[in-house]
Formats: sequence, C-alpha cells, structure tokens
Amino acid sequence: MTLVVETRKIQRLGSSSLVVTLPKNWARKNNLRPGDPIYMVDEGGHLKIVPGSDKKPCIYEEVTSKLTRNLREVGIEKAAKCAYLNGYQSLRIEYAASYQKPDEIIRAVEGLPFVSSIREEYNTVVIEFKEDEEDDPQKFLRRMFVEYHNLVEAIREAHETGIVPRETISRILGDIEKLHNTYRLSINKICSQKTAREGEKMSRHSATSLLGVLPRMMAGLAESAARYHGDKEAWNLIDKLVIAFREAVGSYLSESLKRIHLYQQMRGKLSRLVEQAKGEYPDLAVRIEDILLVLDELTSDTICLALRGERK
Repeated sequence: MTLVVETRKIQRLGSSSLVVTLPKNWARKNNLRPGDPIYMVDEGGHLKIVPGSDKKPCIYEEVTSKLTRNLREVGIEKAAKCAYLNGYQSLRIEYAASYQKPDEIIRAVEGLPFVSSIREEYNTVVIEFKEDEEDDPQKFLRRMFVEYHNLVEAIREAHETGIVPRETISRILGDIEKLHNTYRLSINKICSQKTAREGEKMSRHSATSLLGVLPRMMAGLAESAARYHGDKEAWNLIDKLVIAFREAVGSYLSESLKRIHLYQQMRGKLSRLVEQAKGEYPDLAVRIEDILLVLDELTSDTICLALRGERK
C-alpha cells in the first residue's frame, strides 16, 4: 500500500476552534460534499478520519471480556448481542483453564443469527460476527407479511373444516419468528448507530416488538374458528378482524395514512359487533379485543412514518 503524506497547516476559526482542510482528491474519491458527516477516531498518537455514511463505521474490531460471574448472570448471549449492536466485529471471551470450560460459552452463542463463526484459542473463545447486509430491512418485513397471509389462510381452513391445521400453523409461526428476529436485530443496529433526531427510526424500532406478539395471538384464532365451524355469525367476526389485521400491518409496511384510516373504520365496525356478540361468543370476543389493542398500538407507531411519507 502506498502512503501519500501531505502537510497541511492548522488554521484558526473564531476565537477557540482550529480547522484543517481535507485533501480534494480524497474527498472526491469518497463522494464527500459540503454538509456530509465524517467520523474522527482518536487513536492516541494520531487521528483517523472515516468518511461519513448512514451508519457509523466499525471503529473497534474486537472487544475482550473475561468469563466472570457477572457475565454469566447478564448472559453470554446478551453480551455478544451488545458487542454486535455496538459495531464490533468480534468478541473475545477469556476463561480460566484451571476450572472453566469453553463449552458454556460455545453453547450460549452458537445458533445466534448474527454470529458467523466461533473458534477456540488458548484459554479463549473468539466469536466472529456477520457483516452487515446491504439489503433494506423492508425485505424481511415483506417476507414476514407473506407468512402472515399464510396464517390467515390457515385460520380460514380451520373454520371450513372444523380441524386446526396445527402442523402448518407451527411451521408458519417458526418462519415468522426467524424473520422477526432478523428484522428486529437489523432495526436495533440501525437505531444504535443513528443520532437521536432520527425519530422515525426509533418509532419503527418500538413497533418491532408488536410484530413479534401478533402471530401467536392470530394463531389462537384458529382454535376459535374451528370451534365455531359452520357458524356464520362467528366467522363474520373473525373475517372482520382479519380485514382489520391486514389494514394495520399493511399500513406499517406501506407507511400509508390511508390504510391507517381504513383500519380505524373497520376497527369501529368490529368493536360494535364484538359488543353485541359478547353474550353468545364470550371467548371469541375477548380474543378479538386483545388483538385489537395490539393493532391499535401498531398503527399508532406507524403514524409518524406515514406522515413523513405523505409529506414526501
């Protein structure tokens, strides 16, 4: 590698600030323009300048921790996740060879979605993290909602046949959980490396937990759908909830105020129907009301995202 050394003089700006200009060729090479951010890393004897981007650079390659009682209580897998979210490329955990074993560390982190490899060194386990994917987290949302649609079809099948397709529902829930965990991790990392003013990112971050709750709540409808097999009034309630569900999650995916409005209209109609049906279908009414509360939170967290989209 060829090192190009330039000498530049420090200049005064105002009464207390010092400035130095960036090399024009370097700025052009890194597509930097006036107003773009750059990151300055203090490495002791010298200062590293890293081109700005939507995400902070991985400043530290590795962090080291000892296998202490505190680390065990916090959770090795949680420590690994924190290291990953804070931009480290790897976590090195040292243990005492005289009485500790590496198996405990390996069991805790193997299978985590952000871990690429685990290797043993002398009295140490090194956990390497996966590099960030360039794909938009929206990709995982779209795949998740395909599985949500499959879940709705399973609920419909339960009502038509009177039999709950448990194997199908279990598979769908497993697929949604994997996608949700990957999506949540991606959003967490974006939020941990964004400035506080990125309010829309934090709103989306808060809504991710709701997406993890909804699938099992909706899957519970299959039990009710099968129990009221052939009952048109019961299916009318479930079908209206399915429509409200689609509008709520659709608004989250598309950031659409129109879909939020459609959800609110459907939610009003469904609430009136549920109130009337409480005497005849008490268990179904309670289940629907619980799901509506979660859908309300989901659409509330989507409103600022939708407003931003409408403004554009």
